[in-house]
Amino acid sequence: MKLKYQIALAFVAVALIVVPLLLRRRAPAFVREFFNTPTHPVNLAVFRVILLTLTVFFFFTLDVTWYSRMPPELLFPPSGLGWVSQHLPINEPLARAVSALFLACCVAGVVGLFTRTSLVLGVISGVYVLGLPQLYGKINHYHHLLWFMAILAASPCADVLSLDALRAARRRADSGATEPPGPSLAYSLPLRFVWLMMGAIYFSAGIWKAWTGGYRWAFSDNLRNIMYNKWIELGDWTPLFRLDQYPLLYKLSAAGSILFELSFIVLIFFPLLRKLAAAAGVGFHAMIYMAMRINFYTLAVCYTSFFDWDSLFRSAGARLFREKLSLAYDGSCQTCRRTVAALRTLDVLGRINYVDLSDPATLDAPELRRLTDEPAAHGLYVLRGGGELRAGLDAYRAVAARIPVLWPLLPLLYVLPSSLVAGRARRHAADRRAREVTADKHSGAFGAAYYGRHVRAVAFVGALLLYTYSLASVVKYNSWPMALYPTFEDIDEPQVSVITARAEFPSGQVVEINPFAETSGMAPERLMALLGKVIGVEDAQERRVRLNALWKLWARDNPALRDAVSVRFYKVVLSSLPERRHGPPISQELLAELRQDSPDSAAAGSRRVEP
Repeated sequence: MKLKYQIALAFVAVALIVVPLLLRRRAPAFVREFFNTPTHPVNLAVFRVILLTLTVFFFFTLDVTWYSRMPPELLFPPSGLGWVSQHLPINEPLARAVSALFLACCVAGVVGLFTRTSLVLGVISGVYVLGLPQLYGKINHYHHLLWFMAILAASPCADVLSLDALRAARRRADSGATEPPGPSLAYSLPLRFVWLMMGAIYFSAGIWKAWTGGYRWAFSDNLRNIMYNKWIELGDWTPLFRLDQYPLLYKLSAAGSILFELSFIVLIFFPLLRKLAAAAGVGFHAMIYMAMRINFYTLAVCYTSFFDWDSLFRSAGARLFREKLSLAYDGSCQTCRRTVAALRTLDVLGRINYVDLSDPATLDAPELRRLTDEPAAHGLYVLRGGGELRAGLDAYRAVAARIPVLWPLLPLLYVLPSSLVAGRARRHAADRRAREVTADKHSGAFGAAYYGRHVRAVAFVGALLLYTYSLASVVKYNSWPMALYPTFEDIDEPQVSVITARAEFPSGQVVEINPFAETSGMAPERLMALLGKVIGVEDAQERRVRLNALWKLWARDNPALRDAVSVRFYKVVLSSLPERRHGPPISQELLAELRQDSPDSAAAGSRRVEP
């Protein structure tokens, strides 16, 4: 590491500790409001479901087992992971086993089953599973999936809308409480750290553009050249709208990119501007995709963390169901309390009033005076506007219709025999008579100690991630599972360097090999980076070994290549200007010629070309 980076790193490391401590009690009002505004647990729970569902989907785009079969000679471990090739086992059985664990943890996190344990194991297994493709020459930046999982693991993200919440509701009901958790800092702070990490990602990219490229990065043909280089990497792809043909527009777009990246982390501190920042971020990623097919959807989807899902659900509930239901239950019945406590952790629309008939004060309501001891026979009653009264199976149907999570069960409730519910109702009555409770109805698990414990855990994990990313940004650390995200800071020329190959067969036929057509299991940008790593190997013998491994990879997936008697690899510099794409290359250099040792020296399907 250069001395200037060491000095900068030391300065930033000290500043990131000292400045917050000095300003801890003197922070501006907007900073205090940012960290001290509570939110509803539904907002955090919905983000948990979305993030982990996204992670499962993303996993299936990687084809991890394909990478586990890559030749070890093509390993180019990122910074700090040089020990991988010597000590980390990389094989298909292990990759499949850890992948199964990772997927199981993510699915368990989606439904909220043993959520904290599932998320911790998911982060650990994800480092291996999602990290395998990162070992072969190109770091793709989806690190935030694991970072945000780690933040969720420290948070109470499964207090509602989860199987864990249902189990916790049962315990609360046994102590006499049915109330679900309310708004708290324990639910808002995890989302705040997600926003801060996103802001740090953008800010680091913007500051490096301004520092390295300066004025020229935006107000030159740099963005156009970046687009051209990306298009040729995608196989002569061009977008529907040719931004490159409008110099003023792409220069303003480049300047706007820097402005967005530098301002995002400031805008998120102000509620109104936060919405503007989120909208701008979604538009930012959409435009990049349309112009260059750089698909950063794994980060764009995380903008769902900005939504106030509780307000959205309640607003939707008011539109779907104009009148609220009143669910009356016998609070002295343990089974009734458990049922109501479970329902309240799932009720996101807020269109049900829950009325405890064991509380004498509730019976003063006119619509409830008609109820006597009859609830003991049915357990639950539902009252609708106009005095309509439902009990038994009809009551359960009415309640399920108001809770979206239960909608898949509605058909089952219409085919269940009423006698089954009647039998359960008799058991409820017996249960009530046997279990008269004197518990405090306002007791429960959601006290100051519970919330305080989670706030401290989230603050520690979030601050650690933010601190580590800030240091990585200073030294341009690009590794796994921590890395500076892409900056695109350099001033690009409209040209790219690739490896091409010519294979000669026993018949004398010479075939041009397209690396992008032969390496089907690797994304184009990752293959381009791998070829660049091979080109950058200075030792000629080592480069030949790696080129031989590259040929073995192609021949493994394409049996037609296995009969080649010799292969020549070239470093070719191509112009990415659209009008010169199909013209002669700028330069061409022979890297190595590999010859077949003998026609029968290797088993069929695994012949190798020897240096």
